[in-house]
Amino acid sequence: MSERRVYIAQLLCPKRHAILGAAEEFDTAEAAEALSKQLEQFYSELVAAKVCRSSCAICQSRDFHIEIAVTGFRSMAEAKPVLLETERRNLAAQAFLKSHRN
Repeated sequence: MSERRVYIAQLLCPKRHAILGAAEEFDTAEAAEALSKQLEQFYSELVAAKVCRSSCAICQSRDFHIEIAVTGFRSMAEAKPVLLETERRNLAAQAFLKSHRN
């Protein structure tokens, strides 16, 4: 019997810099694989719209892979505060890196 959990998918460069991420509730790891396709499609749309770079902003790698992992959260409601805090920190790091580029 499976138990509903929040899974997170991350688009990572070889140095493990996270380019993009998504989270959702699923009953099984197999079902969570759908996040991979969704994340890949969304990233392609962002790049085409020139909203997102086609390379890692930190190391400039153009090689990416997607990793999916289960979290300890049982619902998105439970995960939301942690996900929002992580997003806030990532946006602050992004702003810092942008402001310190040559």
